[in-house]
Amino acid sequence: MGYETKMYVVRKYSFGVIGNESPSGQELACIDLCKCGYEGAVASLISNHTKHAVNGEKPPFGLYTRGPDRQNEAVELLQEIANTESVSFSLSKEEIEALASDIEDGQITEDCYGDWLGVIEIDDMIQALEEDLKGEEKYRRFQWALVLLKSIKETYPEGGLKVITFGH
Repeated sequence: MGYETKMYVVRKYSFGVIGNESPSGQELACIDLCKCGYEGAVASLISNHTKHAVNGEKPPFGLYTRGPDRQNEAVELLQEIANTESVSFSLSKEEIEALASDIEDGQITEDCYGDWLGVIEIDDMIQALEEDLKGEEKYRRFQWALVLLKSIKETYPEGGLKVITFGH
């Protein structure tokens, strides 16, 4: 069936990219496609739009991070600091800096497998979902995703819509 994939619908920001950041956009919706397969139109489309991240190359897109687990760790650390009279922590300086880096505004540019986020035109994803749903096995999450994408496309007049994939 393949590895688990989340699909984000975003409106790409119209303003330019600042510094080394990748293009990004406003997240409108997300659906977990779970294990959506190694075969079929959707699998081919996702595969064609992701590649292994390479140091030195600029990623094609970035989503802003949401790390509730790391945020909870930061809260616990701050509580520990507030309740400690002497300054000694359970984390090293490097671990604290890594935690701070994880919870500050930043971008996720690759998925859990080291692949860059896939950037797919919304019409291409709609077409791939429709093609896969013509087969005998109709994956229910594809049905949900198709309805979601068509609804957003029909009711979002500004355009600039992309589908971003994230393997987890």
